[in-house]
Amino acid sequence: MHYLIALIISLTAAADASRDVFIRGKIGNEFSDTKVKVIDSENQIYFLPRSVFPKDLLIKQGRSFAIEIPEKTLNKLKILKK
Repeated sequence: MHYLIALIISLTAAADASRDVFIRGKIGNEFSDTKVKVIDSENQIYFLPRSVFPKDLLIKQGRSFAIEIPEKTLNKLKILKK
């Protein structure tokens, strides 16, 4: 029984890990403690939660970044311009 529970948890974790989306772009001209305006490689402009960026990344206008975020986070974003 414990083996079955462990297997289900492992499969769920693996499925969640495979749902990340890679984003590459530049930091925009607006950012706060909770959100960061970005311009991605497709020239789409939107705000990402600051929590998706590495803690050691200096958030500065024009700085390039490349991160992976959960697909469900991406689906909640409102694209401002394309």
